[in-house]
Amino acid sequence: MDQSIINLLSNIKLNNSVLKNANPNLMQRGIADLLEKYIVEEIKNKSPKNVLVSVPKSKRSIEDILLQYNNNNYYIDVKTINDDGKFNMPNLISIDRLRKLYKSDRNYFVLICVHYANKQIINIEIHQIEKISFESIHIQNLGKGQLQLKNSQRNICKFNGTRSEWLRQLRENAIIFYDNLISKTKKLRESWN
Repeated sequence: MDQSIINLLSNIKLNNSVLKNANPNLMQRGIADLLEKYIVEEIKNKSPKNVLVSVPKSKRSIEDILLQYNNNNYYIDVKTINDDGKFNMPNLISIDRLRKLYKSDRNYFVLICVHYANKQIINIEIHQIEKISFESIHIQNLGKGQLQLKNSQRNICKFNGTRSEWLRQLRENAIIFYDNLISKTKKLRESWN
């Protein structure tokens, strides 16, 4: 990932007035929407002119904002994590969509994790998906398989290998996931005999 993009994302400011001025009856989804909108606006406002910024055209898009710089595409997804809870396993991205996206070395999927509690922003973390260790993520049974944080309340472990090594490990985990799913489905089918 280009250092200019890392610097841009790292300079997002914590602004607790976003939550303090919010409707006190807002539930978790409403808070998440406010924080996502705030982060996207921050990125838009702080992006230099040589970074092309666009917002998704569909709710099904994998990104909340797309940055294009030096012929690379940075698909940025904002994840909000309520640290008031004891356990949180946010969905990150479909493994099938990630596999297709990463057929080009010019595409990057980046997570901005916004931790909050008691209507206060605690921390903002930036994670390139292929820099997250499989100690911290796993594939769950949603659609064609969904990458999910194992527990967002714990520190996210870093993957120290290359992108191709991470993708190889994703492929191995996907095959294990599908083999287990086939076995489970066969057992469920047999229970109907």
